[in-house]
Amino acid sequence: MNAAPDEYVHGIMFDGNLDAGMRQLIRQKRLQLGLSYQRLAAFFNVDWSTIRKWEQGPTNRCNALWQSLLENFINGEMDHLFADAKPDLGLQYGCRPPSPGPVRICQHQLGCACELLQNHPDLQDELLQNVFQSVQVALRELLLRQAQASKKSPAGTSVRARQSNEKPQP
Repeated sequence: MNAAPDEYVHGIMFDGNLDAGMRQLIRQKRLQLGLSYQRLAAFFNVDWSTIRKWEQGPTNRCNALWQSLLENFINGEMDHLFADAKPDLGLQYGCRPPSPGPVRICQHQLGCACELLQNHPDLQDELLQNVFQSVQVALRELLLRQAQASKKSPAGTSVRARQSNEKPQP
């Protein structure tokens, strides 16, 4: 009986070079386990953008510290560590229901902008930071407005309920 080649017996041999095939394997394994960039980054104790760069570039080689861990991860030797983890619903191929039209358009535009900047990770990170800051400011303002509206309405009723009970003007 012929012995199986090393690659078959031991899985993928990873030399630290992040070529297109290796990037795809990392991404496939992450999505298979239902992990976001953030959750996988927490496991490897790196920033989420490092995981993104391993999958999408421009990083061509991973640090020697991560080489054997990534090899074990890709070969499924760490799957048991993620067995009890609930999958992230926000993943690209997750089971989250489709968003309403304007939200999907916004997501698409941001995705396109990030794709255009994929060869410029510093600019991509700056864009994402600006988006996150803008979202935080907008949420803060919305919550403040809602809190102020709640204070103006009588106790036990909401502004929306009071408005819906008003009779339409002829």
